[in-house]
Amino acid sequence: LCFSDMVIVDELNGRIVRYYMAHYFSPWMLRLGWMPPHPTTFLFKSLFDEFGLYSTSYKIAGDYDFYVRIFYGRKINWTYLNRVTVKMNRGGLSNSGMASKKLIAQEITRSLRLNNVRSTPVLRWGRYLIRILELLARPGKDVCR
Repeated sequence: LCFSDMVIVDELNGRIVRYYMAHYFSPWMLRLGWMPPHPTTFLFKSLFDEFGLYSTSYKIAGDYDFYVRIFYGRKINWTYLNRVTVKMNRGGLSNSGMASKKLIAQEITRSLRLNNVRSTPVLRWGRYLIRILELLARPGKDVCR
């Protein structure tokens, strides 16, 4: 499995609104509800064969649940590619207001419980601290030309 960084931009002016960094990822961070950006992930099909596909029982957190299943299912060989490989417009269901924030929190909690991964509500709020850092950080000048 390999993943990299991603930037989220404002569709109207092209300005970077979030630099979704993956270089500091460690599997324990899934307990916070944080994962690397799934659009940047490349993986062998054998991982889907072993752990199954994204669960359709989640409206927002199917990707998160998949990461939890593989990283807590067994030791996974993974690496980080130090570059931005995805540039995408902001929006989407996971960023569409407080109702979506509540739903994703519920789905993260459900995934952790179903996969027997210990966490606490206070710990899961840690993902918002990471999000704040990502809103403040900026990639190098040559990114996303």
